[in-house]
Amino acid sequence: MPSQVDVAIVGGGPGGLAAAVALLTANSDLKVKVYERARSLRPAGFVVGILPNALKAIEAISPELRASLVETMQWKDQELRNLRYLSDGTLLKETDGAATRLRYERYGGGLFPVSWYDLQCWLASWLPEGVLQTDSEFERYEEVEGGVVAHFRGGGSCQAKLLIGCDGNLSQVRKQLLDDGLPTFGSLAIWRAMTMKPMEWPVEAGVVGWENAGYSNPIITVAFPDGRLSWTIAAPWPKEKAGTLGSRRYITDHSQEGTPSEKLDRCLAAIGPNWPSHLLEVIKRTDLSVLTEHALYYREPSSCHSWGSGRISLLGDAAHLTAAALGQGTSQTMEDALELGRAFAEHGCTPEALRSYESVREPMASAVQQASADIVKGWAERKSDAFEVEQQASEKFFSRTFTPMPQSAHPGQKPLTQGRFAAAMQAQHT
Repeated sequence: MPSQVDVAIVGGGPGGLAAAVALLTANSDLKVKVYERARSLRPAGFVVGILPNALKAIEAISPELRASLVETMQWKDQELRNLRYLSDGTLLKETDGAATRLRYERYGGGLFPVSWYDLQCWLASWLPEGVLQTDSEFERYEEVEGGVVAHFRGGGSCQAKLLIGCDGNLSQVRKQLLDDGLPTFGSLAIWRAMTMKPMEWPVEAGVVGWENAGYSNPIITVAFPDGRLSWTIAAPWPKEKAGTLGSRRYITDHSQEGTPSEKLDRCLAAIGPNWPSHLLEVIKRTDLSVLTEHALYYREPSSCHSWGSGRISLLGDAAHLTAAALGQGTSQTMEDALELGRAFAEHGCTPEALRSYESVREPMASAVQQASADIVKGWAERKSDAFEVEQQASEKFFSRTFTPMPQSAHPGQKPLTQGRFAAAMQAQHT
C-alpha cells in the first residue's frame, strides 16, 4: 500500500525544497513529501546567485526566511575579491565585494556567491522531520481516481493528491507528462567540483576566473571563507558527442559517461594544457566522487507554454529550462515557489491551484528563458565582453517585486521554523 500525502515533490534540489517550504508556510497542515534521488545531501561544485528578484520572492514567502538566508549566506565585503585573468596569467580586472553588493542593493539586495549545497541544506533545515526523503529515484507516475501514484526504483511508491516535478533540466516527470524530447544542446560541456583551497591562491576569498581567446571565463573558481574552493569549467563540445557526457544518464539507459576518471580526462582534454600550473593542479587533485559532468541545455520559450495537466505540474528547470547564461536559474525557482505557495493559499490543494500557479509564472519565466536562449545562441560570435553582456541581460529582471504570500490561518497551526538540519549546517565543514 503506497504512502499517502497531499503533495509529492520529485526532486530535492533548491527548487523542490523551496516549493515544500512555501507550501508549508502557506499551510502547515499539508502533508508534503520531497523525494530526492541522491542517497544523501552531499557537497557539489555548483555556485549560484540569489539575485535581487529571488531575494524579494523569498521575503514574500516569509520575512523570517529572508532574514535567515541573509544571516547564513551573506559574505562580508572585505572577504570577497573578484579577479579575472587571461590564461597566461595577465590580470584583466579586479573588483571587491562592495561593488557587487552595491549593484544588488539598487534593486533590494541579493547574494552571490552561494554554494548550491549550502542553499540545499539551508532550505532542508526549514522542513519538518520526514518531509525530505533521500535515495528515492523517481521512475514513473500513474493517475488514479482522485490522485497520482509516484513509483520509485526499487519498488517504493507514494499516492498524492498532486504531483510536482522539480527534477531538473532532464526531468523524468516532464518526459512522461509532455513527451517533448530532449532540450536543445548548447554546444558546451560543463564540469564542476568542490575541493579545498590551496595555501597559495590569488585570493583569500572570492571569485577568480581565467579566460582565453574566443570564450569568456571558461574556468571560474570560488574560494569560500571557510577554505572550500569550487571550480567550474565550460568548454565547447560537439553535438555528436553529447551522449558521452554524464548528465545523459538522467534520461537514457545507455549513457557512455564511463568512470569518474574518464570524466576528468575529458575535462582536461577539452581545455588543453595552457593554463596556470597551480590551477591545473587543483583540478587534477579533485576528489572524483564530487566531480559532476553535464551538457549545457536550454529550451526555447515556445516549447514551454504547457507546464502541467490535471493533478501534475512542473517547477524550475523542469518547467522552463534556462541555460546558465544569466545566472537566473535558481532565482527563477524561488519565484516559482512563491507563486506555487500563493496558489495553494488561495485555492487549496487542488488542480485549480496548479493551473493558477502556471498562469502567473509561465509568462514571467518565458521572458527570462528568451533572454537566456538569445545569449547562448550568440556565444559563438561573442568574445571578451560576454560577462558584461550576461550581467546586463540578467539585470533587467532584478526590479521585479512581489506582494506577500497569504498564509492560511488554521486553529493550532504552527509557523514553519528551522529544524533538524540547523545543527548540520553549523558542522558540515568541520
